[in-house]
Amino acid sequence: MGTHIDISRVRYSGERAASGVLLAAAVIALVLLIISVVGAIYVALFVVFQFFASRVAIGQIRANGIKVQPDQYPEIYRMVVDYVESLQLSKAPEVYIVQSSVMNAFAAKVARKRFVVLFSEIVDACLQEGDHAQLGMIIGHEMGHHAANHVRWHQFLILGIWVPFLYQFWSRRAEYTADRIGLLCTNNLGASQRGLVKLMAGKKLAATVNYEALLRQRDEVMQSWWVRFAEVVATHPHLVRRVFELERYTAEARLSIPPVEEGFNKAV
Repeated sequence: MGTHIDISRVRYSGERAASGVLLAAAVIALVLLIISVVGAIYVALFVVFQFFASRVAIGQIRANGIKVQPDQYPEIYRMVVDYVESLQLSKAPEVYIVQSSVMNAFAAKVARKRFVVLFSEIVDACLQEGDHAQLGMIIGHEMGHHAANHVRWHQFLILGIWVPFLYQFWSRRAEYTADRIGLLCTNNLGASQRGLVKLMAGKKLAATVNYEALLRQRDEVMQSWWVRFAEVVATHPHLVRRVFELERYTAEARLSIPPVEEGFNKAV
């Protein structure tokens, strides 16, 4: 693609500071556990469990999913290769598509190997319109987690969860950062927003979602204390906010991204 994405300039406000505090909290938790005999046993069991569980999980994905390769979904493979260059990753992640009716995808790192797993439902939903940029947003988002090192120490950072809401605070900001990276990978605001809307409305209904009504919905629901609190305890920002955060970021950063396609403001 030619254009490199500077992760340090893309990170969402507060993400880096939150990760530092979370790391400190995780270290404190680990030290307290180790100096306790019972805690040390739990740590040892946890490490062993994570070692085997992560490798078994990846083994299942490798054996039951379809690996994206030059001769297997070549359009998606070329997209991954382009994003590797843009994100300046030392090595491309292994990308698999696994059968699932759930609209989702995730990034993982096991034994120094990077993985991106795409659930078939989200791939079908994006490609049925013939718009690879929507899928590019999802793939770029997950590869962004690798580029921003969100998954590198993820299992260790979880130890900091004893500090109320700290892990969730960091995780939400990491998601916003990954959304920005997905947007920059595709260089298409409209397609990136539609990719997120599919996570809200599903494969077919997303095509008829009214953009202006969705904007009103965001403004209305975010006035509720319970809605805001639900986000505080969640690891991901509300999707209704993520859709419009991309637009705010595009304007704030003065990105040279083509404007939203004609008609998108009426129907996503």
